[in-house]
Amino acid sequence: MPGTAEPAADAAMLTLARESRGMTQLDLATAMTALAQGDRISQGYVSKAEAGRLAVNGARLDLYAQALHYPAHMLCIQPNVTGIGIGLVHHRKRAALGAQPLRRIHAELALACLQVRGLVSPEADVIHSFERISVTDLESPSDAARMLRKLWNVPAGPIHNLVLIIEQAGGLILVRDLGTRDLDAVSNWDGEEAPLFVLSDHAPSDRFRFSLPRARARHHASCGWCDRCTGTAGRRVRK
Repeated sequence: MPGTAEPAADAAMLTLARESRGMTQLDLATAMTALAQGDRISQGYVSKAEAGRLAVNGARLDLYAQALHYPAHMLCIQPNVTGIGIGLVHHRKRAALGAQPLRRIHAELALACLQVRGLVSPEADVIHSFERISVTDLESPSDAARMLRKLWNVPAGPIHNLVLIIEQAGGLILVRDLGTRDLDAVSNWDGEEAPLFVLSDHAPSDRFRFSLPRARARHHASCGWCDRCTGTAGRRVRK
């Protein structure tokens, strides 16, 4: 169509896509150069593209897509993902994860948010049963558990289907490969969309059972992100 602008990559999405692959800017430049058939791509070019200082479209957009193994149209999406920070990472061996693996995991979480949001109907966004619980109201994990039971009308006794309870309260649950055995789960809650929990499919069964309630309790009972806690009705998504 005459006058239609050529699709261009979003700078923030380029960064997310690269970090989700665990690549540095130099790694990506090297991979793009290998695919470019004689055209050298520098680390400086990648840096400028991610800073939004040059447009990435046409053949260069396709080259990015090939090197990152993502469809070109996905790289043009504006992510608008908020609330993802180190405080949202739930695992038992934080010291074993360096800065680059954490960046990769946070980027994967951001992309998972985008993927899952696209599967949830807009009508679900008006229903939620998540409320802020002040950390000063809690004295122990047992206090947190009792308060959550009260909020969600969960009777005393064993919980046989925690996933169902969280889904009914508005949580979205995704099980996928997080690329490390040092991480059990990550979660994200931006204060407007449904909270998302991503559980590692590498976790042993005994740790897998406890990752979800641990993440849920920390969202309710920790400072920093809980000021923004709200939620929406959702469902579990497996990949």
